[in-house]
Amino acid sequence: MPTTLEIDELAADVVRFCEHIAIKRSVKMLGTKSRQVAREVLQAGPVANLSQDDLEKSMEALKETCNQVQQWSKKCIVLQWFARDEIQRECERRQQDLDSAIRLLQGLATSRPENIKVKSHVNLANRVKTEAPTAVGNATGMSDAQQ
Repeated sequence: MPTTLEIDELAADVVRFCEHIAIKRSVKMLGTKSRQVAREVLQAGPVANLSQDDLEKSMEALKETCNQVQQWSKKCIVLQWFARDEIQRECERRQQDLDSAIRLLQGLATSRPENIKVKSHVNLANRVKTEAPTAVGNATGMSDAQQ
């Protein structure tokens, strides 16, 4: 079973390999998304009790991204520029995989009963903050315009 440390190390590797690729704009987002997957795993892990399957899906998306970026970084800069269209297409595929992992992790974090309960308390507190001044004004006989 993958650990959160392994996932964090993979994300760091993706970022490191991205630095050695000439087509920065195309691959920079992969490093950002990889870091986001690792953050979501760390945030969702203790709260959402991630299953082994959820962790493995996230780990697989990161592994594939890391392997691909590492292969690109091993090419010389000239070959990277010649393959820029291929790299761009593969970047888009990798981003979709990472986005899927992020949505999965975010969905798990928000679908747990503990989180729903916390959200309802936050929503109630926000509603009380916004409705309280109006309620006080109505109790004193003052309109919103007079306050």
